[in-house]
Amino acid sequence: MLDATSFYLTFLNKRSRIQLCSNAIIQLYPFRQACHREAGICDCCTTIIAHFPGYFLFSVQSLGKEDSSLEKIVVVKIGSRVLVSTQGKIRLAVLSQLAQQVSAVYEAGWHPIIVTSGAIDCGNGFIGKGTLLEKQVAAMVGQPELMAHWRDAFKQWGMIVGQVLGTHRDFLTKDMIAVINQALRSGIIPILNENDSASVEEIEAAEHHGDNDALAAIVAQGIKAKKLILLSDVDGLFEQNPAENPNARPIPVVAEITPDIMTLATKLVSSRPTGMKPKLEAAQMATVAGVTVHLASGNLPDVVTRIIAGIDVPGTTFLAA
Repeated sequence: MLDATSFYLTFLNKRSRIQLCSNAIIQLYPFRQACHREAGICDCCTTIIAHFPGYFLFSVQSLGKEDSSLEKIVVVKIGSRVLVSTQGKIRLAVLSQLAQQVSAVYEAGWHPIIVTSGAIDCGNGFIGKGTLLEKQVAAMVGQPELMAHWRDAFKQWGMIVGQVLGTHRDFLTKDMIAVINQALRSGIIPILNENDSASVEEIEAAEHHGDNDALAAIVAQGIKAKKLILLSDVDGLFEQNPAENPNARPIPVVAEITPDIMTLATKLVSSRPTGMKPKLEAAQMATVAGVTVHLASGNLPDVVTRIIAGIDVPGTTFLAA
């Protein structure tokens, strides 16, 4: 049997059709559209491999098995800096690529949950987002648009998504956790966001808690996730501000978030209202609950699948306590 890591790297570095024996493809290819559940292989399998390499290599033991125990849950938080362009438009190509990766993670035996930002940005073209009230209306208009983008992106991979909106307090309740768990058992990918149209508090809290960082940590803690992946426009935690010092060195692994680590939470760019501090606070909240946290750039190719596959990516890993 081929080694999973080396096979994955082969596909990352070679974008042409690669011919394998049918047994290898059946064992290593988990997408729903392929015929890995049948005793044979068809043209669609090799076609998908040719067009979408690098997204399907994980533990072969998970293929063809349904994990109803929810032992492997991963929360993927996608910040607005990833989903929204500098012109305030949703980056549909990035959203589609992330949906493809999350679908591959599901087929590998994990239960993914998405915490998404971008509702206000989706709606600001209709009303603007100057005042709090305008931001609420923008979120009211933009949230359905944002969910439509996610639905369409996952639909091409045969995945069903479900919307869950609420405040931080809502996501702390047992009833909310039970609903999310049931969705996961049913093979549905929950897509979570703060209910900005109904709560001024949540919009104002963004200045203190970051771009859904705290919400993602609350969910990861309550749902007992194995991993929390925070995708932003930063390449992890650095010893110094990389915007001011291009030679600043990244910190690949943090075993414990100490007061000294918290002092590194300086603002990465002047336009970022919250800086790194909310991300470290979210990581601290999750790690003390036994969740491993990965902070990486959502613009990296294959970032989600590589993290789940155990392949190093630029960024910082905060080890679970």
